[in-house]
Amino acid sequence: MKRTILGLAVWSLAVCLPGWGQPVLPTADAIHVTSSVSLIHLGIYDSMEENEDARLAATQIMTLLTKDDRQAGQQALETLRQLTPTESFGTEFTALNWFTRYYLANAAERAQMTPDAYTRHYAAFFAADTFAVLKEYLNARYRFNPQETADLQTAAERLGLLEDLLLFNNPDRNAWEHSDAVLDMLKVKAGDHVVDVAAAPGYFTFKFAARVGPTGRVHASDPRQKHLDYLTEAIRAAGLANVDTVAASLNDIKVEDAADLVFMSSYYTIVYCTDMEMVKDQFMASIRKVLKPDGVLAILNDQYVEKADTPYRGSFVTKQLVVSQLKHYGFELSGDQQANPQRYLLTFKKVDVPPVSGTLADRVKAVGDDQDTIQIASKASLLHLGSLDSFDITEGGKRAARDLLSYLVTKEIGTVRDALDVYKRIIPDENFGGEYTALEWFCEYFLATPAQQQAMLKERLTASYFEFFAADEFAVLKEYLQRKYHLEGLKDADPTKGQDRERLLEDFILFNNPKRESWERTSKILQVLKLKPGQAIADVGCGPGYYSFRFADIVGPTGRIYALDTNGQHVQYVSSLVAKYGYGKAVVPIISQYDDICVKEPIDMAFLCSLYHIIYACSSEKVKDAFVKSIRDVLKPDGSLVIIDNALVEDQQLPYHGPYIAKELIITQMKHYGFRLVESHQFIPQRYVLIFKLDSAEARRGG
Repeated sequence: MKRTILGLAVWSLAVCLPGWGQPVLPTADAIHVTSSVSLIHLGIYDSMEENEDARLAATQIMTLLTKDDRQAGQQALETLRQLTPTESFGTEFTALNWFTRYYLANAAERAQMTPDAYTRHYAAFFAADTFAVLKEYLNARYRFNPQETADLQTAAERLGLLEDLLLFNNPDRNAWEHSDAVLDMLKVKAGDHVVDVAAAPGYFTFKFAARVGPTGRVHASDPRQKHLDYLTEAIRAAGLANVDTVAASLNDIKVEDAADLVFMSSYYTIVYCTDMEMVKDQFMASIRKVLKPDGVLAILNDQYVEKADTPYRGSFVTKQLVVSQLKHYGFELSGDQQANPQRYLLTFKKVDVPPVSGTLADRVKAVGDDQDTIQIASKASLLHLGSLDSFDITEGGKRAARDLLSYLVTKEIGTVRDALDVYKRIIPDENFGGEYTALEWFCEYFLATPAQQQAMLKERLTASYFEFFAADEFAVLKEYLQRKYHLEGLKDADPTKGQDRERLLEDFILFNNPKRESWERTSKILQVLKLKPGQAIADVGCGPGYYSFRFADIVGPTGRIYALDTNGQHVQYVSSLVAKYGYGKAVVPIISQYDDICVKEPIDMAFLCSLYHIIYACSSEKVKDAFVKSIRDVLKPDGSLVIIDNALVEDQQLPYHGPYIAKELIITQMKHYGFRLVESHQFIPQRYVLIFKLDSAEARRGG
């Protein structure tokens, strides 16, 4: 499930209030951008980012748990004490601190640390069988002793459960979140009916249950069965009669009871950034359905705080984006309060859904003389991380994959014909530019005559693409189909490495797809770049080199292409092609860093294709700032920064690929990094090309 893979360990959403360093946001429909801070951030990497000190603390705790080394426990407390103010005051570090103190405590002290049934259940869950589950979490999280698994999805779901339990049910949570004050703000009272959306593992569920009393009702709704199983057992252990658990789906909270309050904590960023529009529409409709006419929708999230003395890690979405989006779902803002400097509470009342008029381009656009105000009159999210739904496992997709795999194993020609028939049927309705067209190409190859096959492999990059997947009786293509579609399960000694392998193969399938020109219009993109012989170009996030070698053929032997990627296997593949095709020093593969492109020589162009939506939404501000600076530092005064990404599309229009980012987010952010937009092109409905130059002041400073 998408949200399990993303971890749902993301506990925070944010934007700063005036006075805390963020711009003043004038209306629900316009955001004036006055800094380079992203308006949306999904902290799937940085909310619990591993560093040497974090790993040291985890190692010390493991030593305490496995050897009863109490000195190691004291050392862990000191390491965590130093980590928390600088790294995060509300993530796993405070929870690990609590468990370390719990382990070191005597029976009387443990009783004081677990004053209620819910906390006792939490402690018992992790501490049972000499802290077996806490050890399991540390092993999985820090990969001390990876366990072999045949089901990566199950392993990911289990780790997601443990992460969420550790973070959300942290007994010290009230100290930093002021959770009890949040319930006071909501004025929850006896007899109320409350829906706790994405509730499991139930931190707020229990608090609501205490407030509404025996005459009230709490519905804990969540799509993750493992989380609900934990919560159901915790409810049973506590003897609560006024709470029920509800197996929701991604698009429906599945509650029928009329609600006085629908509450979401640390969840709307997931809805905003990862739900497809149709799923989000249905999800919000299910909330409108159960909310009483005078009921309240409440969203609790975090905000980005730029003050140096306020530690912050995690996800955020500018509250104005939430307000503007919910307005177009028929929810009007009725309250805006702060639980602490980072955590905001928005409350909404249900109103009529406003009518929609004009095209999406009319409803989402940059306005003003400086183009630094984004006008929003749409329910569409301005950013969507479709790393999974860009090629969801649909019924048709799985059937075609099963047929194609069957052909690779049995060589029964009828099965590949069946697969091709399915792809031709589903591509127009599901995905016209993603992996389906690549797998369709393989089917067409298998059905072609020898002469036709030779013609299909005439282009050398296509031939190398084919060789990569075809080696050893198509072992890699078989592996990809098995991993992606959970066919003929593979065992992985390290689940994390298995997930990395699946993502690598997805990149290869997608980026060097022989049919890419047919939907992307690659040749037109190359034309507008106006490349010249002898130029130096940084292909940032080059993947398996789709653009790198095309650039090299244009700039010639006197030019230089820096093929940059943080994934060493991509770089290794590009290096093999450099040697194979005799590019010599014309193409220079480099393993770059998230915060540094690692190029030292001046360049004429920095090129980012299908990358910036990830940088915008997933890089922490510190990392993003350093990344952009590393480009600025080596870009020649008249050089270009080219960003190609995917636009929002109209409701009835099929996107070629899942991820997208409104170009306005990039344009306004780049302005504050010292770049001005000089050209914009769009050759297919979803794909745009933005060409930036350094502004005059930046050019004079040399970046």
